[in-house]
Amino acid sequence: MLLSSGHFVNDVGQNILPTLTPVLIVMFSMNNAAIGFLIGIQHIAGSILQPFFGYIDDKYSFRLTAPIGMLITTSSISLIGIITNYNILLVIALLTGIGTALFHPAATAHVSHIAKKRKNTVISIFIQIGSIGFALGPLFTLILIFYNTLENTTLLAIPSIILFILMYKYLKPVKKTKSTSFKSVITNLQKKTKEISVLIPIVGLRSITYYSLLAFLPSYGMYLGMGEIFSGSLTLIFGIAGVFGGLVGGYLADIKGTKAIVTATLILSTPCIYLITIFNNEILWIFVILAGMLLLTSNPIIVVMLHKTLPNNRGLASSFGQGFGWIWGALTVPVIGIAIDLFGFNIIFQIISIIPLLSGLLIFLKLKK
Repeated sequence: MLLSSGHFVNDVGQNILPTLTPVLIVMFSMNNAAIGFLIGIQHIAGSILQPFFGYIDDKYSFRLTAPIGMLITTSSISLIGIITNYNILLVIALLTGIGTALFHPAATAHVSHIAKKRKNTVISIFIQIGSIGFALGPLFTLILIFYNTLENTTLLAIPSIILFILMYKYLKPVKKTKSTSFKSVITNLQKKTKEISVLIPIVGLRSITYYSLLAFLPSYGMYLGMGEIFSGSLTLIFGIAGVFGGLVGGYLADIKGTKAIVTATLILSTPCIYLITIFNNEILWIFVILAGMLLLTSNPIIVVMLHKTLPNNRGLASSFGQGFGWIWGALTVPVIGIAIDLFGFNIIFQIISIIPLLSGLLIFLKLKK
């Protein structure tokens, strides 16, 4: 419960910076390149550093790694409303990314260790609580700004401080795993090359599809002439559907098996994404919901599959299942944007729709179970 609450608070802080970009542009006279660099620093730090921190957590099993990460994330980003220097803003973005990279592999590994039964369900609940926080982060930020001033972002640090105190007092350590020397980790990776070489590309390919739709669905709605409110709501319902899909997916995987659920949901998401390009009225919502739900159903399941593949290196495995997906998405979304400018929404969305199908076939053909 404490770690799930920490995940919610951490991911609220993780998604505040993009919400504030219109305000920051005015405050610091920034252009789009400066904004992209600022957000890029946060995302890249939060992605690339995860395997390193995951390995460190596996090796030393420090019980406060996740709480410290959460505290760094939210405390750093809470200062954004009182900063007056762009260089310091870059440091805040970097620290927010570092905190996120500390939190996710350690917290996910901790939950995996203490979940004895229905591991897919437990991990899915933990991950989706974070997804809810990620979705609500902009809402909390806008409420604070609307009712007073930007300085009120400092209030966002309060929940993390309270949770850190509770975790410091009540969070129990997990038993240190075996085979955590660097040499043994390399050996474990070599033994599981086949599984890892399938699961990590699936994480990346799914992330390309998911983050591309998340980024460009509002623009697509505007392109169709559906108005700002309808267009903006597309991202919201897409994200909420993904939360529901992750929760249901973990439960189904415990009953029907991981391979069957991952394969089926990835393949079924392809026609839903394709049909988004066919309808230009309210029916579009139906396929946006289905696409979001089916794409993220496999998210917690693949994390559990990686934990089972690397049982002695669950922190590292968690970073493969989460951090690698973010970096694939961060690096490819700008390219997708350029492609849309060149060729149009429909053709690019239709090409993107093929990616989950290929991912589903990959896991069906290459993994035994």
